[in-house]
Amino acid sequence: MIVPRLIALLPRRAASTLPGVGAVTHSPAVASVIYYVIFMVIVLVGQWLMAIRQTPAQVDKAPTVASGTVLPQPAPPNSGE
Repeated sequence: MIVPRLIALLPRRAASTLPGVGAVTHSPAVASVIYYVIFMVIVLVGQWLMAIRQTPAQVDKAPTVASGTVLPQPAPPNSGE
């Protein structure tokens, strides 16, 4: 009925005389590297998007002491008194 007419309207594949045209020519190792690169790009873009959404860390307003400065030590408690 209608189905054979619709199938007849579908485009036909062009016949290829070249060997290997349309066939997969990549080895499984190349496919694995391609999948790995795609995966890493997705992960890195995700990390980048998460990083730009975070607010910057708040800086403490506490005074800082230079590393060469010696801080006074508190007196030890008297255990005998």
